[in-house]
Amino acid sequence: MKIFKTLIAGLFLFTATGMLHLFTGSGLVHAQNRYVAPDGTNSGNCSAGSSPCATIVYALNWSEQGDVIHVQAGTYTETLFIGKNVTIRGAGAGETIIQAHAVRGFATSRVVHVGESATSARIEDVTIRHGNDPVAGSVGGGGIFVQGTLAVVNASVESNNAAGTGGGLSGETTSRITLANTAVSGNAAVAMQVGTCSNSTCATSQVVPTSMNSG
Repeated sequence: MKIFKTLIAGLFLFTATGMLHLFTGSGLVHAQNRYVAPDGTNSGNCSAGSSPCATIVYALNWSEQGDVIHVQAGTYTETLFIGKNVTIRGAGAGETIIQAHAVRGFATSRVVHVGESATSARIEDVTIRHGNDPVAGSVGGGGIFVQGTLAVVNASVESNNAAGTGGGLSGETTSRITLANTAVSGNAAVAMQVGTCSNSTCATSQVVPTSMNSG
């Protein structure tokens, strides 16, 4: 199952002096760049490109609203919870891979869960793979499950499984998901709920089930 909803922009980003600025009801918040690399070390706050952290989870724990987490090329075996308006930016879908397990079918959790409190999160230039939602009859989303708002840009969501519906990507009815130049393919689920890009924002994206049991 792929449930796609239109992303409604509630966030205004401006580039000024190399910084992103997030305007909120409480004032101006300066966004921070944070860095992750396979040979990094989980120490400090990940804000120095010369001293990157080792995991995306660690960088997320340090992140604040509007931050950009730059993830260098490599394979990261992690499961992510995104509860803030942050951007995870890889080096390219063929270069930065985020997976729940090294082997497809062995994971016991999704790769990415976007919580309700994330009202303008983004994932860019990565591959999301080998996730699994093992609970039969659940809402699915073996690769990505969205409760809030997420934009997926220049990415690939592939080779994920779900015991219910939505092998690759799924969201609650109140969620908003935007796909741009993103492929969702090769994902498998026990059941399929029909969903197309007609109810979502899908720009030059490809959503392809692998079989009648895919989603």
